[in-house]
Amino acid sequence: MPLIACPECKKQISNQAETCPDCGHPVNGSARARDTVLRNCPDCQGKGKWQERSTCACCSGTHYMQCGPCWGDGRIPDGCGGYDICGNCNGRGEVRCTCCPNSQGYEIEYCSCDTCGRTGQLTLEEFDNLTKQRAEAQRRYAEEQKHRTEEEARRKAEEQKRQAEEQQRRAEAEVKRRAEEEKGRAEEHARWLADEPKRRAEAEKRRQEEERRRAEEEKRCAEEQQRRVEEEARQKAEEQKRRKEEEARRRAAKLKQKLGRVARFAVVIAVGFWLLRAGGLAWLSSQWRAFASNSHSTSVSNAGLFAPYTQSRKVTSADLKGKTAFQLDVMRNEIYARHGFKFGSKRRKDLANYFGSKAWYRPNTDDQNVAYSRFNPTERYNVRFIREYQLARGRMKGRK
Repeated sequence: MPLIACPECKKQISNQAETCPDCGHPVNGSARARDTVLRNCPDCQGKGKWQERSTCACCSGTHYMQCGPCWGDGRIPDGCGGYDICGNCNGRGEVRCTCCPNSQGYEIEYCSCDTCGRTGQLTLEEFDNLTKQRAEAQRRYAEEQKHRTEEEARRKAEEQKRQAEEQQRRAEAEVKRRAEEEKGRAEEHARWLADEPKRRAEAEKRRQEEERRRAEEEKRCAEEQQRRVEEEARQKAEEQKRRKEEEARRRAAKLKQKLGRVARFAVVIAVGFWLLRAGGLAWLSSQWRAFASNSHSTSVSNAGLFAPYTQSRKVTSADLKGKTAFQLDVMRNEIYARHGFKFGSKRRKDLANYFGSKAWYRPNTDDQNVAYSRFNPTERYNVRFIREYQLARGRMKGRK
């Protein structure tokens, strides 16, 4: 008896058998076997129902849930105002979930199998039909997948083609733009070359104008310098002339004063001799004292002077530094006092009182110009310098 291979389990069986003794698969197309032989349902594996898993509602799939006694705090009140560690969760605040099996985080739900009608068995014909349907569905799915893949490939090819065309269009536009820019630069360079002689002529004209302006400026500076030199020479000549005239007036005043003194002294001597003869010695003595008190001598002793050096040398800022306004007034007016100027008590009573207390002070004139004419050049310089120093630093109490 020849043997053949079972189409299902590939084992050797007799060619006369209607079904395979091992797997029950019909052999040689037996219609009775196809209606009587049963196979396990491929969906429920012969159980008639299948399991469905869902996330646990208590622990949300985390396997842990909140501790009930301590409400997740991990401690409970001890009744004395303090807290103790929760004995249910040991202070962790959570325990393993008791709703899902073995705290796995999901629940198992059993559903009836609709393929086999909850019997778990299918006849060979039903099993073959189900296999064919699923094979057909899988084929259709494969065809749909292939169609989608081809459609996606076609779409990608079209997209790549469109991108390539867009890239080519952009490249052509870029080439055209660069050509236009190059053409514009060439035209601009040509215009620049055409305008070069004009620019050079304008630059030469500006250079000549600048040279002319510089020449005029140098000429004006030279004329200004010449005018300044002439003005300085004229001022020096006028100053020298004024100094000579001032010196001549001063010498004439001194000579006139000396002649007046000599004349008065001669008159006094004559009157004295006459009075000696007449016995008026007492009157002569009083007249001599009056003459000595009103006469002025330019050589005053340095004893009692505030600044005796003002008549012999020029003062500097170091000599005036640190002095008050009254001390500066005394230094400046002491020069007038040495030459016999009489200070008015109404205008500067403080200076009149100060110089009136000095033994060397002998006032003999109320005219300031007369007293100024007796100054030497050093004293004149010192008067001007002290006055300017006071005006510059705001230490001018009164004006002389």
